[in-house]
Amino acid sequence: MNNMEILEHLIKCCHDESDILYKLDGETKKSLENLIQENKELKEEVKEYEKQLDLDYVEENYISKSKLKEKIEELKKEEKQELKGLKGQDRYFIKQIYQAKRIVFEEILEGE
Repeated sequence: MNNMEILEHLIKCCHDESDILYKLDGETKKSLENLIQENKELKEEVKEYEKQLDLDYVEENYISKSKLKEKIEELKKEEKQELKGLKGQDRYFIKQIYQAKRIVFEEILEGE
């Protein structure tokens, strides 16, 4: 039994005339009730903070589809620039590098 369950049990016992806790004065009963209410409110606040932390995590660690598409287009432009004036093996090698980069981004995009 956790502390709040104990407090709630005490409150219930305060209403039973056969229990010694019934003798508690009204101020003590009210204090216990206030503690229970404050605990419930704090639990709700914690839940809200946890939700916000989850949203912050997603925001910091999420890559949007549009950003992936932009990066793929950017790689295509970079590839064209780098291929200018290249021939033979150099051209083939550069094409392979950029193709590999694009494949990675396309696979991430398909996986979303």
